[in-house]
Formats: sequence, C-alpha cells, structure tokens
Amino acid sequence: MKAYLISFLLFFGLIESHQTRALGAADWVAQNKPSNVPVEDFSSFDFVSQWEQSHALFRKLVTKLGKDYKKYKGHPRFLKSLYYRTEMYLLEEYQQYSLLEDVMQEGKFDCVSGSLLLASLLDRFEIPYSIMETSHHVFVIVEQGGEEIILESTGGIDGFISGSAEVKNYLSVFGPDKTPNLNLNPRLRELESILNPSIYREISISQLKGLEHFNRAIFYNNEGNLTDAIEQLDEAKRYYPCDRVLAMENLLKNHRILAENE
Repeated sequence: MKAYLISFLLFFGLIESHQTRALGAADWVAQNKPSNVPVEDFSSFDFVSQWEQSHALFRKLVTKLGKDYKKYKGHPRFLKSLYYRTEMYLLEEYQQYSLLEDVMQEGKFDCVSGSLLLASLLDRFEIPYSIMETSHHVFVIVEQGGEEIILESTGGIDGFISGSAEVKNYLSVFGPDKTPNLNLNPRLRELESILNPSIYREISISQLKGLEHFNRAIFYNNEGNLTDAIEQLDEAKRYYPCDRVLAMENLLKNHRILAENE
C-alpha cells in the first residue's frame, strides 16, 4: 500500500453534524488525560509579541481586545469578543493543513492552526483554557462562571458555543464509541493506530504545535514528498511524541526503505 493512500485518510477536519448525548467536557477531560509530555515548548508569548510588531492587523486586533478586556474582564462577553474579532480579522478561509504562518500571512486556517491562534490570544490575556484533541479534530474549551464555552475555530459565526445544551450537543460527536471499527488484521495494529485512532484528550499548546507539524507531514505525504513528510514528523516529535506521530513515522520510514530497495 502506498504511503499517500494511507495518509490521505488522516486529517483534522471541520465537524459539521452534532447529536445529543449526556456527557460534559469535564467528564471527558478526567477520562482522557494527556499521556505524553512535550519535548519542546511553543511560546505563545513570543508568537504574539513577534506578530504585534510586524503585522498591523494583528496589532489592531490585540489593541481592541485589550480595551474589551478592561471592559468585560471575567465576563463571557470578552470571550465572545475574542472569538468574533479573531474570526473577523484573521480567520478568512478554511484550508486543510494550514500552518499558523498561513493564518497570519494569508488568512488561511484549519482547526489546528485556528485553535493555536485562539489559544495564543487566551494566553495573552491570561485566561485558562483546555485544548481538546480528538481523533480527527481539535477545539478549545474555556470555563467561566462554572459553565463551559466552546471556541470552535472552524465554525465561523456559529463557532462560539455556549449554554449547557449547546455544549453537550457539540461534544456528543466525540469519543471512542464514535470511531468505526476497520476490522484490520491484528498484525496491522500499527496501521490501525494511524487510520483509525480513538482519541479524546486534553493537550497543551506545545503539543498542539506538534499536531500542526503532523498535519504538514500528511500534506507532504499526500503530495508524494516522503522526505519532507518525514522531516515534519521529526518536528512533530519535538513537541508531541504521541502514538500516531511515532506510528506514522515508522510506517513512512519503512516505506522509504522499501522504495529504495525496489
């Protein structure tokens, strides 16, 4: 099986359908704690400082959010302002496998790069949050006043999700029971961990940066560029050496060895 056929099925995409299920985000967080510690840290402080100096629109966004923060500090209205201003100023076009640099330079984003941007801005204003990694998607949860609020970067005008019923409805599509069984040969367990991961866990912003490199590795592999794909997986390991990163790296390196021996 060619590597690009395998990796084509792997992506963090836009979640479009929601169903109802009585399970809150706090329950999931408790059941799915992150199992890996990042080797390297991503500094949201450095990211915000750099782009504030060099990007006029981003500087304008942070300035406006600073005024909103003084006005609405500790109130969900600030979170709403942060989400919608960011969506209006920077999140212009959904494009799979986009990097954080693509967001800043071209307005192109996906759930990983969009969530990285939102989390960095939350860090800027010292607002605690949780980044949730699922099998094929990433989003941000903020708790204020005892209630959870979802910041869904790919949701457009519907991406600010509040209210217990709405949050529960959004979260209902995630979880181990939502991952279909591929019925693969037991000897292909490593392949199944890539094609059919069962993931719902809280991760750090540095680990999210690792997933950004993982996404880029998928992009390069889909393009048939095995060398750059493996390089991106090496970068992903620096931030987040999780099972699917390591499994995909092993698979692609084995594929390269086979290709070289043909």
